This record gives sequence, C-alpha cells and structure tokens, in this order.
Amino acid sequence: MKTPADVDFEKGASMTVKLIAVDSKKEEFKSTATVTITINDINDNSPKFKQETYNLDIEEHSPNGTEIATITATDPDTEDVGNIVYKLLPESMLEFFNVDPGTGRITVKNGDLLDREGRSFYSANLQAKDKANNTGTAILEITLQDKNDNAPKIIRESYIAFVNEGPGVDLKFQIQAIDDDQPGTDNSKIEYEIVESEFSHDFTINKDTGILKMTDALDREALDPALNGVIELNVTAYDKGIPPLGTWVRVEINVGDINDNSPVFRLPEYDFEVKESEKGAFINSVLAKDEDQTEMNNRISFSITGGSSGTFSVRSVPAPNNTGYWGNISVDQDIELDYETRKTYTFKVQALDLDRKEDSATVNLKVLDVNDETPSLKTGIVIEMKENTTVDGGVIGKIVGDDKDTVHLLEYELLRTECPCNESGVCQEEWFLVEPSGNVKINPEYVVDYESCHEVILHVQVTDTLTELGKNSSEGTITVRIEDINDNAPEFIQTQPNFVVVAESTDKDTSVASVSATDRDSGENAIITFNVLAVRFVNNNNETEGLDKIFKVDQPPTPSDNTGIIRSLQSLSASMKGRYVITVEVKDNGGLSSTSEVVIFTVDQSFKVSLEFRSTVEDFANNQANIKWALESSTGTTVHIVKVSGQTEQRAAALTIVEAYFIFPNGTALQHDTVLNMVNGNGNTEYRDVLLGQGLSGVNAGSEDKQGKDNTEMFLLLGVVGGLVIVLVVTSTLLVFMRRNYQRKLKAAKAMNSATMSISENQKSGPVVPGTNKYTMEGANPVLNLNIETTTDLGFDEEDSNTDRSSLNSLDYNMDMSEKDTMPMMVIEEEDEENSQHYYEPLGAALAQRGKRKGGEEDTPSLTFDNPALSTTDL
Repeated sequence: MKTPADVDFEKGASMTVKLIAVDSKKEEFKSTATVTITINDINDNSPKFKQETYNLDIEEHSPNGTEIATITATDPDTEDVGNIVYKLLPESMLEFFNVDPGTGRITVKNGDLLDREGRSFYSANLQAKDKANNTGTAILEITLQDKNDNAPKIIRESYIAFVNEGPGVDLKFQIQAIDDDQPGTDNSKIEYEIVESEFSHDFTINKDTGILKMTDALDREALDPALNGVIELNVTAYDKGIPPLGTWVRVEINVGDINDNSPVFRLPEYDFEVKESEKGAFINSVLAKDEDQTEMNNRISFSITGGSSGTFSVRSVPAPNNTGYWGNISVDQDIELDYETRKTYTFKVQALDLDRKEDSATVNLKVLDVNDETPSLKTGIVIEMKENTTVDGGVIGKIVGDDKDTVHLLEYELLRTECPCNESGVCQEEWFLVEPSGNVKINPEYVVDYESCHEVILHVQVTDTLTELGKNSSEGTITVRIEDINDNAPEFIQTQPNFVVVAESTDKDTSVASVSATDRDSGENAIITFNVLAVRFVNNNNETEGLDKIFKVDQPPTPSDNTGIIRSLQSLSASMKGRYVITVEVKDNGGLSSTSEVVIFTVDQSFKVSLEFRSTVEDFANNQANIKWALESSTGTTVHIVKVSGQTEQRAAALTIVEAYFIFPNGTALQHDTVLNMVNGNGNTEYRDVLLGQGLSGVNAGSEDKQGKDNTEMFLLLGVVGGLVIVLVVTSTLLVFMRRNYQRKLKAAKAMNSATMSISENQKSGPVVPGTNKYTMEGANPVLNLNIETTTDLGFDEEDSNTDRSSLNSLDYNMDMSEKDTMPMMVIEEEDEENSQHYYEPLGAALAQRGKRKGGEEDTPSLTFDNPALSTTDL
C-alpha cells in the first residue's frame, strides 16, 4: 500500500486494481490483469455526531424525566453498529440532566434545580464511545425557557415619605419593583396600583412607572389623632405572566402639622366662686383646645388680662385624652382676696399657642365672705370730760370698733392706761374702766384731776368672737382729754430769797424785784395778774413803818408768762436803813387768789466805795465789764456802779473816780477797807493783775468829804514807804555786788592753788590762770601761749564802783578749801558776767526786791499804788 490511509473499509469493502505489465523494452508489449482486493473492516473510526453543537431548550422547573432531545452518533465500523454508549460530561451535569447510554435520549433529572432565574444556560458534552473505546463528542447548549414563577419584588420593604399639610405642598416619589423572570416577556413586565383604602383616593400612582402623587392638599387635622399624622397605603406590583404574579409594599406618608389652627375656648364665659382670705386658693379651670395635632402647635398657654393679672394666676395643664388644655385659675400666692374690699372680679383669660394665635374667654368671679377680718379701732378716738365731775352711770363715752366682716361680734378690754404727763408714762391711779360692750366709765374709787394729768391714753383690745380665720383681735388707743375747771388758786414761786436795792440809784420806775406765780389750772383759768396790796418799811431796829404804795407790779407780758416786775413809783430815800416788805396779791381769771410778801433790803450811802483808776473815763467805760468781773470775782459780791466821774490833777495823768456798792445777796454790803483787803489778799492774783493793769490806784470810802483826806494820808504813807524801800534796795545792792566780787576772787585762788599742785610733764611750769584767756600748756591757746607767773598782776586789785581794793596775799592758801565748797577742783569754768546778771535801774530793782521779801513768795506781786504825781525824781 502506497497510502494506507486510502485503504478504508468504510470507503469500500473491496478495491479493484488493474495491473498493466509493460515490456520495458517495448512498451507496446503489455498485459493487464484485474486484482480485486477485499478490505477487512477494523474498528478505526470513532462515533460521530451529526452536529458539533446542539442547541436545546427546556422549560425551567420541568418535571423529572422530561425528554429534552435524543441525540445519537454514527460509527461506520461494523462492529460498533448498535454498540455505541452515550454519556454526559462533565459529571456535574448529571445533577441536572440524564442521558440514556444506549439511545442517547436526554431527560431532566432534577427539575427543581432548573431555575432560569438562578441559571438560564447549561453547557454539556455528550460523549459517544464505541467498542474500541473510540469516542466522539457533541456540545449540548441547553437553554432554560422562562416560566412565570417569580412575582415582582419591590426593592424596599416599605416607603416612608414626609409632607406638610396645607396647600402649596407637593409629594412625588416612585415605587420600584423588579421581576426575576425573563426580561422583555410578560413574565417580567410589572404594573402598579394602589390598594383601595380610606386614604387611597388622596393619591394616584402611575401603573407603569410606579410614581405616586397626591391628588390634593392634605389636612393633618382630618386624620384620626391616634394615627399621629401617619397615612398608610398598600401599593401592589404584579407581572403580566400567566398566571400573573404580584406583591405589595407598605407606603407610610407622614403628614407634618403646621400651626394653622387657633386655640378655642370651650365656653366664651365662665362664672366661678372663691372664698376670701386664702393665699393661692384654687378657683376653677377653663378649657381651650387647639386642633393642631402636634404638641408644638397645639400647646396652649394662658394669661390673665383686664387688670387682674397681679391678683390671679393661671397655669396651663394638658387635659386628658387630647381634649385640649386646662387653664387652672388660682389666687396669687402672695394675695389674699378681701370680701370687704372687693366682692367681684371680672377679667379675661387669654389662650395663646406658640405662634401667638389666640382666643379669650371672660371669667366672672364672685368672692365669698368668711369671717377673716381683724377688728380694729379707729384712730384718733377722743373722749372729752371735765375734771372733778361725775356722770350718771359713770359712762363718759362708748368705743365702737370696726370689723369689715358681714357677721361679727366685738368685745372690748382695757389693757393698760398711759399718762403722757408723767415722765414714766405710768398712771398713778386707774381713773377709767372699759366694759366688754365698749362703754368707757369713770372708776368710782378715784377722782379725775386735770392738774395731775390732763390726758389719759387707754390701750384697748377689741376681739371678734366669731372669727374663723386669721387674727381675731387688735389693739388701739382711746384718748381721754380732761377739761380743766378753775379749781386751783395761783401759787407764788420763790425765785430769789431776797432782793437788794441801792436806794441812792433807785429812781422812779426802777425795777427793784420780781415775783413769779403759777396756776395749776390751764387756759383762761391759768392767766394771772399781780397787785400790790401794802408796803411797809422795817428799819435795822425792827421798827415797822407803814408806807404808801410806792411800788407797783408790771403784769406778765404774755398769758404764758408768770413773772411780774416790781418797780418803784418814786425815788427811794438814800438815808433809810432797813428793808421794804411788799405784800403782793396774785389772782386768776376765776377770782381765786393768794398773797405773798416780797422783802427788799436797802443799801445806804455808808457802804459806798470810791475806786480810783489812773485812766480816762472813756478807757474805763471800754473796760468796765472786765473791771466789774475782776471786782466781783475777788470779793464774791455783786458790784453796783452808781457814778463814774473824771478828775485831772496837776503834773499827773487822768484820774477816774468810780462810786460803787459791793452787795451780797442777803442784803449786806462791804465797806471800802474790807474791799481793799479782799482785793489785795485774794489768792488768785489774776483778779488783782487785771485791776492793776486797768489802773486801779486807790480804794476809799465813798463819802465825798473823806475822800480828799484819805487820799492825802495814803499819799504820805506811800512817800514814807517809798523812801524806806529805796534805802533798803541800795544797801542790798551794795552787799550783793561785794559778795559776788569776793566769791570770784576766792574761786580764782582755789583754782591757782590746784593748778600749782598738778603740773604734768607735758606742761610748762606755772599755774593755770582761771577766768582769763591765759594757759600754761604749750599749744593750748593758739593766740597766747605764755608762762604766767603766780605773781603776775591779774587786775583783781583795780577799783571800780562795785568792789573794794583787796590784796591777793590776804587769802590763806592753807584754809579749808572743802568747807561749803562742792565745786570740782579740776573743772574750772569762767563766769559769764554779762549773761548771768542783767542791769536794773537801782530803784526799780530795789522795789522789786522789796516786793519779793514782803510777799514771801517769788513773782507774787502785792497790791501797790502807783501815783504818777510822785516820781523818783521828786523823791
């Protein structure tokens, strides 16, 4: 075989070969022979399917055993005829499909697994194997045909939409569903519809697109409040398969509430009652409702208008079952209604929501009376009565209290009495009684006396025995004014035990005394007048002489004044010595009177004192007050100056003569010599200094005939005393200067002796010279450094007006230097004569020294008289 492949039994069972034998030498010689070759079949072919790929269709979920197709293969090999075996590959296909091995019939093995929506296409190999195990395959492409076994699926479990009520609001949203059946077929085509319900007519849905819309504006208040504003719709999605399958979804539409409703009261007017006197008392409630369904929009607040907002309060409380809000009206916590003050109230209660939408209702409130008012007494209650009087039954007045309660029963009680006229305010006697009925009576045990007290304050308590609430009693005052009657005679008041008059200076209409009286009565009854009934004079021998009414009494200038001034009706005799006794009567307007005697002592001319002042009359007048003070202070009397006159003497300064009386309150007076002794001997030198400074130079008797004699005697006495003083001063001065010179020389001698005995090695020889500017120490004195001999003349022997000539040699160096000498020996100081003594005019110094010795105390001047008429030159 030249080409074995061409030897194929399947192409022919035999082959005929024509052989030609040709003579190589001669080609025309040839011979032919036919050879028939029978070809024996061998199994050299594989089974072969008519198609490489078979596209098969089967409905999903077909029952088990459902034939899909029968596919066979052919094998030309003779031994394989009827002997081909079929098998599905891969093995995983055997879960779904089955093939008959002998026939090639393909069936459904498990139709439940054939779900197009899960897997719509299967690819398998169908294998055909002959007996020689030659195989042939074909591809099976099995497509599952759709069956309407899936209902549409809505992509969300539910739909929730939000939309506000009211116009101008649009709602649009889409319901979406899918169908797992084959697209484009009726099995997967979906249509939508709204299930009929209470609110389905308010919405529409496009059946193809599933877009849901509102047909009109929604009203939240049209919904049942129990729904809380939620509308529920059922939307169905179904396919067009046979039979059609469908599903539904819940659509929840939340209708938002807007504040489109105002509060509304259930009633336009309410009538309530409440008891008085209870703070915070609950009155009643009003009811208002806002149809808005959310709390934000239907919440109601209440307020009181109409002028009673401060008296009442209202509180908003939710009513049950969503029926609105209660407005609980109460009396303010700090207010108590008072029936007696106001019995009715009318006010408005306003209901407001958050957007200030409002409604109002009228409340008529009636206040119910309770016995809660505290009884009281009117202020300023005054009961007037006359003193020392009695009234039938003793009732002088009645107290009427005040209680605003409609029903009350008042009782009265006297707590205490007060007498303002006493410093303590306590009444000494209980003049008045108060009965429970309010009658004020006079206590029969006592007599009401105006002079003891003109006013009594009764502290009374009034009690309401029917009080239900609050304080049942209060206190008040009742004033009982007692009217004065003229039952007291005026009485004299002793303001001064005695009066003194200087007869010489008492002229007509001169005030000589005063009288005072008082009347315990008041008003017109207390107005008094004075009158002189009699005048008599009692001399120093107690002899009495009746006189005419030479005195009168000036009446008090005002009714409230109680003092009358006694004046003389003529000049009094200066020679009468004794006292005037004046009988004075005082009488009130009612004719009641009393008398008293006024004693006026006279001071005659024998007690006149003449004072001389070396000054002019004008100077004395300017300093009269100061001079009078000094005279009265030093003598303890009252000084009455009766005359001031001026005199001028030759070769002397001006002279003022003052005539005065020095009188004690008991009527006695001082003589001139007693005045002189008291002025000069007073321990307080201030008075004497004042008098001397004002020029007092003489104290004499007041009679004019003795004045010149006394002055002459005083001047002669002063001349003699002055001469003696000068002699004494000159002698004392000489002794003082001689003593000082002796002491200085004695100190110098002591110092020189000490210096001689204490020479050191650093000093040059020679004593130290005390009292000089000379020193023996070298360099001690930068001006003079000399050695001074002890015999050097130091100038102590020179004569002057204050020293005697003395010899230094007369001092004994061996005298006892320590006797009565406490001066340290090593300290020698120079006396400063210029600073230690001042120069005095000898006569002046002598007089000053005389004054010190005579007085016995330093700086205590004695009373001396400076007579300018006698100068030192004259002496």
